[in-house]
Amino acid sequence: MPSIDLLHKVFGWPGVAVLCGVLPLVCAGLLVKTAMKNRQVQWVTRAPFVTVSTLQPSLQPVRFKGRIAGITQPLAERDTAGYAVLGIRVEALDEENGWETRIFRLKTTPFWLDDGTGLIVVDPAHLDREFLGEGITASLEQVEEVVQILGCSPAHVQEPSLRFRLWELRKDQRVTVVGAVFEREGQKCIAKAEGHPLVITTMDETSLGIQSTHQMKVALFWAAIMGVPGLFVLLFAGREIILAVGRLFSN
Repeated sequence: MPSIDLLHKVFGWPGVAVLCGVLPLVCAGLLVKTAMKNRQVQWVTRAPFVTVSTLQPSLQPVRFKGRIAGITQPLAERDTAGYAVLGIRVEALDEENGWETRIFRLKTTPFWLDDGTGLIVVDPAHLDREFLGEGITASLEQVEEVVQILGCSPAHVQEPSLRFRLWELRKDQRVTVVGAVFEREGQKCIAKAEGHPLVITTMDETSLGIQSTHQMKVALFWAAIMGVPGLFVLLFAGREIILAVGRLFSN
């Protein structure tokens, strides 16, 4: 195993600092993130189906299907469509780097959801964007009104070489919701629980499971790519530090 002195000769002290300090921290961060993602995936895939009529306040995940019956308040004065969730991504074409995100904006408002047994308020604030799906490719005409609802300047979508993608959930769409049940002002509400995702999606059960599995695979991939070298360096650095301290006291 190489020594600190050898690493110093090859990389210099800044390189040693990165290898023995930054990389292990990155490794630890990725491992923690992977563990959290695994917990989130389990939260989504194992949530039991319930109905509005049987819901009780609980931080345990629940899952139910229903129709967006209406919103509690519009996203903006211009919103006449009754959007519960509205998002846009504007990308510009760069000759060297390809498509780059210029603007991403997402707004939500609480909405009523009807599952056939009753109504309940869903607060979509802090929803997991990855479960919204791929969105739809939109034309300039489609996004001109959307950007004003979202508070973007219309000038941002008038430039050449742009492309647009929209995400929207509105009245009468059917959705699946996975979240926690809270009691707010004497009224039950589905919302995000701290440390867990809030899923509001039009995906079917198969697609929802595939998306959860995909997120977990991505997290494991990056943990393996960065985590294994980081763990090796962490063990190496720990050994060298112990030896250095031992030499110091022996002198």
